Amino acid sequence: VAQSSSNPTKAAKRAASVSFGAAGVAHLFADAPNSAYRIAFGYVRQLALKVRSALADSTKKDEVLCWRFVHATRCWASAACAADHLEPLVFPLCQICFAACEVAQAKPELAPYKLHMVRCLHGLAASSRVYVPTTRILLPILSLHFGGGGGGNKKRKKTSTAITTSQAAHQLQCSLLLTEDVANTEEVAKETCDSLCDWLELV
Repeated sequence: VAQSSSNPTKAAKRAASVSFGAAGVAHLFADAPNSAYRIAFGYVRQLALKVRSALADSTKKDEVLCWRFVHATRCWASAACAADHLEPLVFPLCQICFAACEVAQAKPELAPYKLHMVRCLHGLAASSRVYVPTTRILLPILSLHFGGGGGGNKKRKKTSTAITTSQAAHQLQCSLLLTEDVANTEEVAKETCDSLCDWLELV
């Protein structure tokens, strides 16, 4: 899966081609039941090993907290959703997404990354009709961005560098300064609330 730029604008331009490629992979594996599971299992295992290494060694976190990992996870999740013979991969993919959020830890600037993982989890849940407790990821994000994480009395800045909804969908993190900005905090909270509504539709 191609590596996307860390710049939200460039990432947005490449998102369509990446999504097209992922859809192609899903279609290909749906039509090849004999060999699809063996190949897909190998790639999903690689994702799991990357997450395990990142949890054990903090110097390897960048291998997980990047667009390459997000796109690869999304790609194989789409494939698992499209083919019944890949359904056994749903559970390990869910575990990978949850573990990736553990790698991100409780850092407010990494909330967009966690929201990408949550969307992936919701897609898996919708296709396989399994329960995924994404509230354990979403509620702490709301707590942090509403000033709950020990900074409730901290005044946030009002700037003109607000993150729009379209930008939020194409970024993995926002800077520490932006997390203290009112407009950007509200946008992250809005995206989180939307994901909570998606979760409620699934349960």
